[in-house]
Amino acid sequence: MKKNVLQKTGYVLASLAIVGSSLSTPLTVLASSESIQEQQSAILEQAKGYFTPEQQNELQQKMSEEGTKTATESRAKDFDPAITSLTLKTAGKSNINYSFTPAPNAKNAYEGKVQMQASTDLVGKLNGKSLILPNYKEYIEDFENGNYGGVVNIKFAEGVDAKAMYNAIDWQNSTAFSEFTVRILGANTLIWNLKFPNKWDRSTVEFPSDKKNEFKIRIVGAKKSELSEAEWNSYDPASTYAALTAAGLFPGAEKLADMKGSAGGTLTFDTTKYTGNLDDLSDDKEITAGKLAPSKDRFFAPEINFIDRTGLIAGDEGKKNIRKAKIKTGFEYSNPLTIKTKIPTWDSYLSIWDQEGIYNTNTPQNNEVTDEKGVLPGSSIFNRDLIVNAGDDFNEFKTDRFNRVVHYYDKKDVTKGNVGDINTIEVTHTPSNVISDNPTEVVYSGQVNYLDGSTRKLVPNTLNVTNKTMPTTEGTITPDEFTIGDTNITGTYTGDVAKLRLYINGVSVAWGGTVKDGKFTFYAGNQKIGPNDVITLNAYDKDDNLLQENVPVKVKNPETKGTIAPSQYTVGETNVTGSFTGDVVQAKLYVNGNYVSTGGTFVDGKFTYYVGNKIKQGDTAYLVAVDKNGKELDRKNISIKAPETKGTITPSLYTVGETNVTGSFTGDVVQAKLYVNGNYVSAGGTFVDGKFTYYVGNKIKQGDTAYLVAVDKNGKELDRKNISIKAPETKGAIAPSQYTVGESLIKGSYTGDVVKARLLVNGQSISWGGSFVNGAFTYYVNPGLIKTGDSVVLEAYDQSGKKLDSKNVSIKNSVTGSFTSANYKIGDTTIKGTFTGDITVAKVYINGVAQAWGGEFGGGAFSYYVGKNKIQSGDIVTIEGYDKNTQLLATTTVQITQ
Repeated sequence: MKKNVLQKTGYVLASLAIVGSSLSTPLTVLASSESIQEQQSAILEQAKGYFTPEQQNELQQKMSEEGTKTATESRAKDFDPAITSLTLKTAGKSNINYSFTPAPNAKNAYEGKVQMQASTDLVGKLNGKSLILPNYKEYIEDFENGNYGGVVNIKFAEGVDAKAMYNAIDWQNSTAFSEFTVRILGANTLIWNLKFPNKWDRSTVEFPSDKKNEFKIRIVGAKKSELSEAEWNSYDPASTYAALTAAGLFPGAEKLADMKGSAGGTLTFDTTKYTGNLDDLSDDKEITAGKLAPSKDRFFAPEINFIDRTGLIAGDEGKKNIRKAKIKTGFEYSNPLTIKTKIPTWDSYLSIWDQEGIYNTNTPQNNEVTDEKGVLPGSSIFNRDLIVNAGDDFNEFKTDRFNRVVHYYDKKDVTKGNVGDINTIEVTHTPSNVISDNPTEVVYSGQVNYLDGSTRKLVPNTLNVTNKTMPTTEGTITPDEFTIGDTNITGTYTGDVAKLRLYINGVSVAWGGTVKDGKFTFYAGNQKIGPNDVITLNAYDKDDNLLQENVPVKVKNPETKGTIAPSQYTVGETNVTGSFTGDVVQAKLYVNGNYVSTGGTFVDGKFTYYVGNKIKQGDTAYLVAVDKNGKELDRKNISIKAPETKGTITPSLYTVGETNVTGSFTGDVVQAKLYVNGNYVSAGGTFVDGKFTYYVGNKIKQGDTAYLVAVDKNGKELDRKNISIKAPETKGAIAPSQYTVGESLIKGSYTGDVVKARLLVNGQSISWGGSFVNGAFTYYVNPGLIKTGDSVVLEAYDQSGKKLDSKNVSIKNSVTGSFTSANYKIGDTTIKGTFTGDITVAKVYINGVAQAWGGEFGGGAFSYYVGKNKIQSGDIVTIEGYDKNTQLLATTTVQITQ
């Protein structure tokens, strides 16, 4: 059903209102069939503005049929759904047609514009994020953001510069399109013809670094925000909104929506803007620049692949952005389009050349043909100059003398044809005759005829011919020998010689000269003529008529002279230095009569010559001075001096008792001498990598002074340094044995450097002394000094009085005593008996009851007063004996008698 413009405008406004509205239920939340139907009804109510009544009825019917069905996954499986919901895939036919339109006033058959028209059938698939509805909002957002399309890969013939071809695109005449028909299956009115806005997105172009003859560019949707309202409406967006909304109303709509169409584009290349092939080695790439690029099969027909949804993944940046989607590995050349028509192009070109070689006087930077020698003078390959020599006549030359056709790829001269698939070559030139003494443009043109019957036009060449008549004048020149470095070429002449032309290695470099009174002078000071250059002169009369050509000028080297004066060289230095005069530029070094090297830096009368380690003590050496051509100018012996040795020594701190002095050294130190207390002791030491070790054994003691003298291999003193001497670290321990009160010696053991001890009793220093031998010691004490209960300490010291250890002395009591008898007779007042030892007082117990302290002890007998009748028969009586400090010494039972 056709809609008028007013209706379409209304549909657009209505659709925009729907697109801008928000749903109360998020798209990704599952809902019951009742809630889905409610949403469908609400959407359809909003959409009445751009669905016809018939379409609304059919949509309502479809929603009723499909609304209670369980949503199933019917979306495309062969693509990354993160990129877009509007997916496209190639299907059916595809084609590419190439056409060529010559440029106005084209200079050859290959200047003009190439138009590439490519198209392919497509099927579309709508793929919303959710299996439930609605999804229409996502579809419309992708449509308005231009988030649909694919990648186009264009591959040109071998050697073509794809970037240069891209820069030659006429974008004003390059377009893209896509058109689709969308219908809801089973509905007669739900059919729409859609026209999507498309464009070549130049921001997406890629030039693979390993495929210089290819580029990729994307055909994508034009964003609504990039178009004016009129441009956007020209694509009938109302129909698109209607189709996308209908496809998002009920479960299964994506499956029921049938979307078919085609897409394509046109690219126009302006060959006059092409800057030339990558494999074109000519100056400014003039062979291929500004024209249709060559091809080995002689057709301009780039291959095109369209990478659709199956070849794309979102990657890091392609989510909801098809412009940033990545191409899957292996899909770079998927979906090749079928080439229907091609443009004939060339594989060989016309490059005029003198087949007899006489006029090929210029040397090209790069040969067009392998091993060619010289080319015609001129401003370019396609525009050459020919000044005919006196005695020659262009009109009498063979007509094909300057014909040459070069195969671009093989770099072969194929002028005679019958090469590969080339059958014959046709070349003609006009005019065929020229007027003498008047420059004439002669245009060469032609074509190549191939074995398959096809032909290709050759790009025309112009030969600017100056045909001179035979002069009536005559003359000769005789150049003098030219010395390199001179400013002028001189000589003599005869006859009508008025001007000269200078050629260096066959190339004309200057014109003029001073010719007078039989002698000529030609300035050549700026030509930098070398000994290997070939110099020739041509002689002309005043009217520029050639009188004599290719007269050789003999070149000789200038007479050079100079002297060299080496300074004294010290063995170990890396350079010989000195002075020079004259033309010396280099020197040769000989050592012991043998050639070593050539080199040196000679500037402003001073020179430096690197010798490294080539000259040693005892060698003989000399330098030979030469000029720039290697001619010997002078030779001088080199005075060789033994190297000055130097060095330092730095001993580390030495501790008495160590066997070695260690430290560091610098320079030429190889040995050292040891002096102790001013007396020489020894010479030796190991000196390696800046470190030394010197054996001293027990030669250095505490209180000594010592120093080391560093010497070189010849015994020359280089340095002397004092050795800092440090007392050794002493240590030791003492272990006193138990001391018995009354003894005169404290005994025990010791370890380490203990040589004496100090005695402290109850914190008071008593004495110093002791005998310490072989790990055992004795220390004298007054026998009555230490008593039971005293605190006794021994402190251990080394020979310098340094305290090493401190230990308590354990005290053992020495007082003893015993009762030998103890008797009591009933009725007596005393207990009597005998004793031994140190008992001085006693205590008696009667039936366990203590009595008073008492008793008289002396002479081995004792008595203890207990009073009368205190002890009865049958009592148990004991007696305890104590010393004067009331320390219990003995206990015994008293024997009771009647």
